[in-house]
Amino acid sequence: MYFPDTNKAEILKQIFQMRVKGLSICAIARKFKMNATTVYNLLSNRTFLGESKYKGVWSKAKHEPLIDEETFYKVQTKTDKKRHWINPKKTLQKQVM
Repeated sequence: MYFPDTNKAEILKQIFQMRVKGLSICAIARKFKMNATTVYNLLSNRTFLGESKYKGVWSKAKHEPLIDEETFYKVQTKTDKKRHWINPKKTLQKQVM
């Protein structure tokens, strides 16, 4: 059986809770010094539900879930599937030009 790093598991739970509370993906990324794509990928990863993917199909895995289903699906409804987030640096550059 797989046992996750407890420090990383706690950070992951914080990331999910921050998203549930409405923080943007970019804000979460800045707080944890990650890029927005990494945060998006973490938030959409079904492995944290205790699932694994085999031949394109997700199913129950041997490891325990780190995130409960309710939290996971709340995050999915808040997360724009098209991943449109604003890069403040690019926005500022456009305003300066």
